[in-house]
Amino acid sequence: MAAKTTVFIEPPVIVDQTQHNRLVSIAEAYADREPNVGNRLLEELGRAEICDHNKMPHNVIRIGSIVTYRDENTKQEHTVSLTWPSDADISKVQISVATPVGAALIGLSEKASIDWKTNKGQLRHLTVLNVKNSAMS
Repeated sequence: MAAKTTVFIEPPVIVDQTQHNRLVSIAEAYADREPNVGNRLLEELGRAEICDHNKMPHNVIRIGSIVTYRDENTKQEHTVSLTWPSDADISKVQISVATPVGAALIGLSEKASIDWKTNKGQLRHLTVLNVKNSAMS
């Protein structure tokens, strides 16, 4: 009997048009100094659907979103706010888009799952459970 192979299809990514250029600039800046993050963010942005700010689905993660996700490796749930690198503050659970998990989360919608690598190179799998966006996001 042949071994069963699981093929993982990456979920759709939708990015707010008003945030796209700044995200690309950040990804390019990080590509040299932190290739794991910069290149991952560039890959995600490269396959993203760019959406008009006023038409962004309410359940899609963008800068300013409050996100609850489950790390499928540990089964732990985490609630974080996704921020620009300059606004990140881990003591307030505000994580930068220029971190491995932040780059994995940007543009995902509720119930989406994706693989990502930690800073130590460990492969993880997360599932988005809830996304909250304010009127300002």
